[in-house]
Amino acid sequence: MANTANTSVSWHGEKLCAFYEGGQPYRLDPSTLETMGKELYEGGLTSARTMSAHGKINPKTGHQINFGINITGLGLTGLKLTLDVYDINLQGRIARTCRIPLSEFPFLHDFGLTENYALFLFSSISFSLAGPLLGTKTLKDTMGYRMGQPVQGIIVDLRTMRVAQTFELPPGIVVHFGNSCEVGDEIVTDLIQSNDVQNFSGLGDVFSIDRLTGGPIYRYRCNVKTGEVRHEFYCHAPHGEFPAWNRRTTGCRSKFLYYVAALDN
Repeated sequence: MANTANTSVSWHGEKLCAFYEGGQPYRLDPSTLETMGKELYEGGLTSARTMSAHGKINPKTGHQINFGINITGLGLTGLKLTLDVYDINLQGRIARTCRIPLSEFPFLHDFGLTENYALFLFSSISFSLAGPLLGTKTLKDTMGYRMGQPVQGIIVDLRTMRVAQTFELPPGIVVHFGNSCEVGDEIVTDLIQSNDVQNFSGLGDVFSIDRLTGGPIYRYRCNVKTGEVRHEFYCHAPHGEFPAWNRRTTGCRSKFLYYVAALDN
């Protein structure tokens, strides 16, 4: 599988790195943008462990939090899969990690970050890894939308690097998160979610403006102690994708959410 390192870029720990979904980040020379090679964080990351394209920096601690979906072995029921969460310190080293076992390979592209928690939502999408691992198919070729499969939620406490809560949501597709924050016992996060099959078919070519339909904006309130989840639907907002906000407010309350919407003239 080729690693194009073309999805996002980050300056953290005096390192300029470009990220991709299914591999390791590449470090770049900040003066010339010359490719310097894979960034393995002084051995904290290996060539067998992946890191996602959407790491986030907590402005209060300066630490960057990221994650990866990894294959850790072969068991009686098939491949052993894990969600690995990484805490990268101010010196650009992976200071702490946690490894959460998964029952199957999930669709997980982004996550929500607050001061103390990381929120992960696994969409109602399934994959078959046999073809991609053998080199006969791409992940896109084996991707299927399960209309009856609930979205699975996991909250990780970053202070202990342990799972704090799990929960389920109605079936749907979540690709990108907006900002998140803590209000009392709740994690409040903005995200774009859809259960439209047309949006699922567009995941294979997300940069085609002709296919950009996006989805509605939701605000979820996830109670860390009880696992109860409430949501609000922004019915006045047009459907869209690629949410963004002032990154200096990551993990804190922010006033605005910006995103891309394809509108009729």
